[in-house]
Amino acid sequence: MKPILIASCIVIAIAQGAHTQILKKDAMEGDLWNSRTLIVFNVIDLPKDEKKKFMETFAEFDEKLVEINKKMASLIVDYSRNGAKVSEKKANEFVERFFEIQEETLDLTKKYYHTFKKEYGAVVAARFVQTMDVILYYHDARYVGKMPLIE
Repeated sequence: MKPILIASCIVIAIAQGAHTQILKKDAMEGDLWNSRTLIVFNVIDLPKDEKKKFMETFAEFDEKLVEINKKMASLIVDYSRNGAKVSEKKANEFVERFFEIQEETLDLTKKYYHTFKKEYGAVVAARFVQTMDVILYYHDARYVGKMPLIE
């Protein structure tokens, strides 16, 4: 089973009703990352005025997430330049940078979980976390997962 098909099933399980078709289409096309705003919009069940405010806050989150993602892209480029054969020191540097980036992503997600929980309740905030977790997992798997193991 292709990983993207698994992603499709997970994201669809998060969604409800009419949102399912949009999510299924995005996931099947392998475009979870580029469709993240639309996906979040469709899985967050709020009245129109509240959803608009939610999405404005999500845009702030997303802007910060993109900056963190650029750090991961930079790490991947650095890794690619060095190839799979690296020294003990360089291997440690890669892993420590990876941990820092993952920690930044988690801290950002936690911050916005609490923001959304305060404003819209734990169910909406949890749905945000679930949805972003799936998107980030498959985005990372798509790029980081293609890197050869360090020798």
